[in-house]
Amino acid sequence: MTPSLGDFRATLRKGNQRPSPGPDGWGKWCVKNLSDRSLKLALDLHKFIGQNTVSPGNVKDMTLTIIHELPYDMANPLIDRLYRKKVDYHKYTTTQQGVQTRDVISYLASIKCYAQRNKQTVYALQRDQMKGFDYVALQGFYDALEAYGFPDAIAELDRAAQSHTKVLICTAYSMAGPITVNAVTKPQTIQIPSIMIKDCTYVLKPGELCFLRASIVDTASRFQELKDFIEIFKFPKFTICAPITLARKVVMQNVASKCRALLSIQPIKPSEAQILDHLICQGIHKMLSFPYSPNSTILTLPLEDYGIDFPSIERINVGIAGKGLMRDLNHHIPAYRAASRITLADWTCHYNNCMNAIDGKCKKDFCHYYGRLPSSWIIAHRIMGMMSPPINLRLTDAKYIIRGDVSIQHVANIAKEKGLDNLHGRAISALAKKGLRTLNDVGSWRLDDDAGGYTF
Repeated sequence: MTPSLGDFRATLRKGNQRPSPGPDGWGKWCVKNLSDRSLKLALDLHKFIGQNTVSPGNVKDMTLTIIHELPYDMANPLIDRLYRKKVDYHKYTTTQQGVQTRDVISYLASIKCYAQRNKQTVYALQRDQMKGFDYVALQGFYDALEAYGFPDAIAELDRAAQSHTKVLICTAYSMAGPITVNAVTKPQTIQIPSIMIKDCTYVLKPGELCFLRASIVDTASRFQELKDFIEIFKFPKFTICAPITLARKVVMQNVASKCRALLSIQPIKPSEAQILDHLICQGIHKMLSFPYSPNSTILTLPLEDYGIDFPSIERINVGIAGKGLMRDLNHHIPAYRAASRITLADWTCHYNNCMNAIDGKCKKDFCHYYGRLPSSWIIAHRIMGMMSPPINLRLTDAKYIIRGDVSIQHVANIAKEKGLDNLHGRAISALAKKGLRTLNDVGSWRLDDDAGGYTF
């Protein structure tokens, strides 16, 4: 049945109103708002595609035979080998439910900062996929196998499983006739080849780690990208004075939306966000022909606070950085959560004298620790301290103290910072020489009803 113009509009009203544009670059919201004359062209194009599109023949013959399933059965024991080789197959974002893009950026930043704190070398194998992030090319998997020294027969076995092969279908009654397909790779004897440095065809870039066109620990590149985008953005011009509501809608839908998407991957410094707000104010000044340049603070205040309610890049950056830090420390995937808590532990004990940096006044400046701590965490800490009163992320899980799984030196440093009676440094050193390093080594906690709590 050929759809009418009314049916086409009814179809456009269903589902997500603002999905991602397709390969042709058409947005659903744009097509939905077309006039009847313009929409008729889109409908005719839709009819033409539907009437002339054909599906090829047997794209992939799915067979259920031992020969066909053998590559997948042999791939299962490789998981243990991947784990021993420390190939981090558990952290693929395409296979984990609920993982956001920023989670991978933060995870990589934690790994890179950990390597820099401990002066360790970390190699990251990166391959730019031709089909984009949503479609992972198989060649990337083959490159990873080669880089980690796996035999070539594994890649050949996988190619045989992915391509069309000639197989025999075993039914419940008898053996069916063969299906003629192409490209059969016969698995041969598996031999582990020796890896020579001259065989390495990968380009090594020391100190560089980028993902999704974003530097892992550098905010300057992200700020420059946003700055260039705002500077080249052309605000519409009108023969008459444009209303403020129209200017606010232009900024919200065309400028702030893209800035929010880029900041969600990599936040920037508060001072850099203020510069972006000033650039937006200059564009609004040219669009509305104000006799004076508006103040960015008043321009971005809500209406109830006597502002003009324009979106603020600074406030967007504040919200993203703060929520990102809280999400990292409470992530639902154990590996991401463990990496974040290792970073927090090093931050607490190495750079803040065993005091939790995000649970307090947050007045100490950690800007000189860029590279050793994730940049998004330093930005979030600075923003938390700028609030009045300061925002804190309280440590609610202190079971490690009850278990005694905490260093005596750590407890002594906390007591010293709080002005409590403390052990002498020589006493702690003497205990450490005797092998007594944690509270669990010298005693245990017990519940004392008379004291109304635990006693050691």
